[in-house]
Order: sequence, then structure tokens, then C-alpha cells
Amino acid sequence: MDPTAALHLATSTKIVATIAALVFSGIGVHLLLVPGGGASFFGMPMSNPEGHAFVRTTGARNIGLSLTALALIALDARLGLAAMLVAASIIAGLDAAIVSRQSGASKSAKHWVYLVGLSGAGLWVGLVG
Repeated sequence: MDPTAALHLATSTKIVATIAALVFSGIGVHLLLVPGGGASFFGMPMSNPEGHAFVRTTGARNIGLSLTALALIALDARLGLAAMLVAASIIAGLDAAIVSRQSGASKSAKHWVYLVGLSGAGLWVGLVG
């Protein structure tokens, strides 16, 4: 038996994590290419195009995190992926707090869901793989 087997990602985990990374990457591309619509999707509608640069940086962040996740999946780095998912959950929580303060609790709901989902995924990948 391989003593490092417990550190590898299960095939089902790789598939689900890859799909999630691709979805978040797609959201990032949307934020980059359509910042006005992306701002509304994020929960903070923006009528002034001067704020679009900020929205694009959020898109770049999502793409960067997604590429990091895909690299960790490709490298079969279970604990690295778990840590990245927990870190991403912290980002989602900060996003939720910012959107809630700026636009109201109803606009931040999806970010709270991301917080819970990413935290749970990070713990699951870290403990189960």
C-alpha cells in the first residue's frame, strides 16, 4: 500500500473541483468583459463606468484563484487545494460583508452561500480528499 495515498485527491473530488474552478473562472471572465453587468451580478450595481476597473480586478482575482485551483488539482495537491478553498471562503465572507453593507443583506446572500460552500469543500477535501 502506498503510504502517500491519503494525500491524493479522489477522482470524484477532482471532477467536482474542476467544474467549480471553471464556473468561477467563467464568472471572472464575465466580470472582465462586461463589468457593468458583472457589478450587478456581484451585488453592487454600478451606474458610473469609472468603477468598472474595480469590477475587472475582481474578475482577475476570480480567474487567478480558479487557475490556482486547477493547478493544485493537476498536481494532485490535496492539502494545498483544501487550504486554497478555505482561503477563498474567507474572501467570499469579506465580499458578503462588503456587499451587505453597501447594497443590503438580500444582495449579499449568494456570497454567504459561497462562504459556506467553500468552507465545507475545503474541510471535506482536507479531511477526506
